[in-house]
Amino acid sequence: MKAQRMIVQKILDRNRGRIVALSSDTGMPKLIATMADEDIGAIMLTDQAGRLAGIISERDLIQSLARNGAIMLDNTVQELMTNVIACRPEDGIEIALGLMSAHQIRHLPVVDDGRVLGLVSVRDILDFQQEMLIADIDRRKQEADELRQAYERLEKQILQRTTDLQQALTDAETASRSKSDFLANVSHELRTPLNAVIGFSEIISSDVLGPAENLKYQEYAKDITSAARLLLSLINDILDLSKIESG
Repeated sequence: MKAQRMIVQKILDRNRGRIVALSSDTGMPKLIATMADEDIGAIMLTDQAGRLAGIISERDLIQSLARNGAIMLDNTVQELMTNVIACRPEDGIEIALGLMSAHQIRHLPVVDDGRVLGLVSVRDILDFQQEMLIADIDRRKQEADELRQAYERLEKQILQRTTDLQQALTDAETASRSKSDFLANVSHELRTPLNAVIGFSEIISSDVLGPAENLKYQEYAKDITSAARLLLSLINDILDLSKIESG
């Protein structure tokens, strides 16, 4: 996630667009009272057309008091205000700080097409930067937490799939053993009677117990022996295939 660009407008939004301004022909006592009532360190001054004419800060008041004493209270603010040095709302905070540093001021008016939008101070900028830094730290922490949670979920999924595969392998091995056991039992059950059939049919066809009264018996006995041997061969082939599959 890309960090947001810090611009002056965001500070104005943070300060809720608060604007405190007086006419440039205002008396000094009223200006001082307004700054005290509003609890601000600087105040903007406008001309008769409402355009920004200058600014007076606490430092300006203190320096004038040091030079002129109480006489300063008889002057108008126009005699004390400084030239207009302003920035635009779309300017980056680095531009505002650069203007403050270059002109050694702590307060900077924000003007858009001749219209006064507000006033930002060094303290406003530092507070805003601190808030943005904290927000960025919180965002990165949240991203790290989300990444950790995603890793844990993936790890659980891998573990579950590994368990499922192991279970599937176990089931397959069990099924293979069951098949082998079944075929072994079936082969035993089939081989025993087949061997008996083959043995007795060979006895009959060989006249071991004497000649048969009907020669057809010998022919039938040979057919029985041949068919039994073929069936036994098929059973042996099936068992051999089963052994190969089971490894």
